[in-house]
Formats: sequence, C-alpha cells, structure tokens
Amino acid sequence: MDCNDFTGTLVVQASGGEGLQYSLDGLSFSNVAVFNNLPAGQYTFFVRNSASCEMSEDFEFVAPSAINIDNAIANATTCGQNNGSIILQANGGMGALAYQLNALPPQNSGQFDNLSPGSYTITIADEANCTLTQNFNIEGSTALQINAVDVDAGMHQYGWHHYHQCAKCDGGSQL
Repeated sequence: MDCNDFTGTLVVQASGGEGLQYSLDGLSFSNVAVFNNLPAGQYTFFVRNSASCEMSEDFEFVAPSAINIDNAIANATTCGQNNGSIILQANGGMGALAYQLNALPPQNSGQFDNLSPGSYTITIADEANCTLTQNFNIEGSTALQINAVDVDAGMHQYGWHHYHQCAKCDGGSQL
C-alpha cells in the first residue's frame, strides 16, 4: 500500500480443477493470482479452470482516510516549572494510531506531560506505517521570585519603624 496514492495488492486463492487462471476483466486470463498496484475502487475478479468452468467474485478496495488531527493543544509551562503539555487527538489511517514525541518510543495516547519549554515534533503513525508529522512549541514561563521580606523590628517606642531584610526566596521556596 502506498500512503500518498493508495494502491493495494489482491491475492486470489482458489481451488477446484486443474490449470486455474485468473483475470480482472473476464477477458485476459493468466496463471498469476496476484494483482498489484490496484487503486481504490470496485473490482470483479474471475477464476476459471482448464475445463472452462468459471467463477467471479466482487470486491472493493477502500482507501483508508488520511490521518488527521482533530484537536491539538500545547500548554505552556507555569511558574518556571517543566510542566508543559501537548494533548492531541487524531483519526483516520488504517487501524490503531501510535503517537511519538521526538525520538521517544511510540505510545497509544496523544498526551505528553511534564515538558520543558521548547520545540517538539509529534509523529502519528497507523498500522500501515503511514504517518503525519506536526510541530509544536511549548512556551516557557517565569518563576515566582521574592527578593526581600522586611520585618518590623519593634521600634515603635521611638516613633519610627526600622525594618530588617530577613529572607530571600526564589521560585516559591525559601533559600
């Protein structure tokens, strides 16, 4: 199967008599039971034996729909953490879809969590190895910073307040 221009192969298995021959048009018969590069569509194949007994069967090659992304969200990081995410849903293709982030192993889910800021590539593949690739960017965020905390030193009796710096915090945790 070719993913960009769907074509398929038909292999006919038949029995009954000697000298079996095969045809897709009922006119040109061959000893070869394999028909390659058939585009999507409806067909009738014919089988006959050396006694001129003939049988036909209808079949249809249905091209799988292309892989499409239904929904895609790239969530930025928050508070300077590596907590960005990409969530996407896809459909189409042939069989189950697998989602691969950069060079990591494929997975069945289109959700990728705990991502740092940066560029990512997700490749979606179906069971026929047809793929769709989409690029995403996770935006960074600024960590919360407290540079100084002043505390009243209790100098009210003199009519003025004296403050002392007592802590420096970074990213929400005390250093």
